[in-house]
Amino acid sequence: MLYPSKLKGMARRARYDNFLVECRANGSLIDQHNNGKFTPFCYGWITVPTGVEIYVARKFNIQPFLWDRPPNAHNERVRATLFEWVDGKALSKVQINSEIANQIRTALKGLHEASIAHGDIRAPNILVNDNRAYLIDLNASLTLPHITISAQKLKEFQERELRDLEIGFALLSEVPINQGACVADMSLLGQSSLCEVLTIYNSIKHHWWPPMPTCWQDRSLRHTESIDE
Repeated sequence: MLYPSKLKGMARRARYDNFLVECRANGSLIDQHNNGKFTPFCYGWITVPTGVEIYVARKFNIQPFLWDRPPNAHNERVRATLFEWVDGKALSKVQINSEIANQIRTALKGLHEASIAHGDIRAPNILVNDNRAYLIDLNASLTLPHITISAQKLKEFQERELRDLEIGFALLSEVPINQGACVADMSLLGQSSLCEVLTIYNSIKHHWWPPMPTCWQDRSLRHTESIDE
């Protein structure tokens, strides 16, 4: 979360202040009566009590530096956007099928029709719960009107995003849980075969595979479990 005191100028904040970016996207969805259609329902933004901040950091293994407080805001409360709780799994941890894939396509296209580009389409930012898919984490999104992005630039970005989603679907076919099943629309990927796509985009498959736990995550998890007990 980036605070205004670290980002001078509205042009920079409109691209890199995660809180501002996410608020603009969700505010636009609310104004257009799309709240809860493509993403979890948004209740607005809040300031987080210190006790809750500490609990969340421990529960989800969030390192303190990720709050990104500037020195002059040490006692300032963290700002947060409040959503409904979706007890889902990241896309890379569920067995994908054509129904789920089509839901994700519909959600992303709906976001685009609302003049928003997600900005960070990858498996951790797609939740699946009871065969319903949700897009999450709009903190890298682009929303019109935008101080530096034209409607044409946004459209070009959205087209790339749709293609990136199909690349991701192709990469998911290699995740063991999917047993080689591919739901990608290969027509959007030119004349490339699945084998070619897997080879060309091998360097980004970590965006679509289940994450490997790091050493500090393992330690943090054990620490959290001891606190919970």
